[in-house]
Amino acid sequence: WDKLKKAGVRDLRLFTTLSGRFLEGTLLDGPWVGTGVSTFMRDQRGDVVQLALYNQLPGDVTGNHAVPLAEQVFPAGATVRVAEPFFKIFMDCGRGIRVDSAAEIQVIYPSRPQHGPSSAAAQLATSKEAASKLAKQSLHLGACDLLSRSLLTHAGAVGAELVRRARERAER
Repeated sequence: WDKLKKAGVRDLRLFTTLSGRFLEGTLLDGPWVGTGVSTFMRDQRGDVVQLALYNQLPGDVTGNHAVPLAEQVFPAGATVRVAEPFFKIFMDCGRGIRVDSAAEIQVIYPSRPQHGPSSAAAQLATSKEAASKLAKQSLHLGACDLLSRSLLTHAGAVGAELVRRARERAER
């Protein structure tokens, strides 16, 4: 990554790999999931390109079961970098970039505003519910990844809640 130079959507050429370059942009929308994950990104100049992301979610999670996990991994507003992107025509005749390896992409997560522990607790509960659904379908790696990402995202709020509970018990 250190040796790659930044490029924009305008630098893409059909059926060509941008060797020695990386594309950076902001995810515009939450992902939609089929066999892979699909979303759109906007570069610094405001140009937009579709991303088709394959082999990015653990545990062979696909389709509707993968939506909560894909939303955690590729949230709207995140910054994405794609190493040496290949610009192609998809089966639906749309143009975009296909990414097959997790080594070809970096996701930089936006800072999320915290509205206190209760907000984090609600989001953690939602993640736990989604992970339970994945686990019931034997998609254990996906469930584990979803919970791990959620806990890491709300680590400060989780720690504050644990301290609050410990103090409460100590006062009894």
